[in-house]
Amino acid sequence: MSEAFMEMVQFVMATNEFQTFFKLLLITILSGVIGFERENSSKPAGFRTHALVGISATLVMILGAEIAEKFGNNDPSRMPAQLLSGIGFVGAGTILRDGFNVKGLTTAAGLLAVTCIGLIVGAGFYVSAIVATFVVYCVLSYSHVLSTRLEHYYFIDL
Repeated sequence: MSEAFMEMVQFVMATNEFQTFFKLLLITILSGVIGFERENSSKPAGFRTHALVGISATLVMILGAEIAEKFGNNDPSRMPAQLLSGIGFVGAGTILRDGFNVKGLTTAAGLLAVTCIGLIVGAGFYVSAIVATFVVYCVLSYSHVLSTRLEHYYFIDL
């Protein structure tokens, strides 16, 4: 490829617009993986909910960084901090109580995890976001296998 073409590609990739597009595409894929797992398990929050939460978190992180850069002397972590406290309300909406049974805690925790992954993507830590998605997916998909196996063992309290 010509050197001029490579320079143009590098220029486009360095623009804020491309970076934002890439971040939104990545978080849609990553949060979508977790959302599909929840949807396949017939849980109340599936692909759309998880994707929207992840996209929102990424946009909040991008906005916090842009505001800090544009107006200076601002703490870019203030907006993401408020998002983390606010996601509790969304998570609370997924928790249902039926007598002594409580349902939806794992879904609420998954939404919190997707929020954190969205913040990581928004900050530009792509490898960490991919690894976190893999870990969350494995916990959601395979933890029941481990807990079922552990139920067969008796532990003696000493």
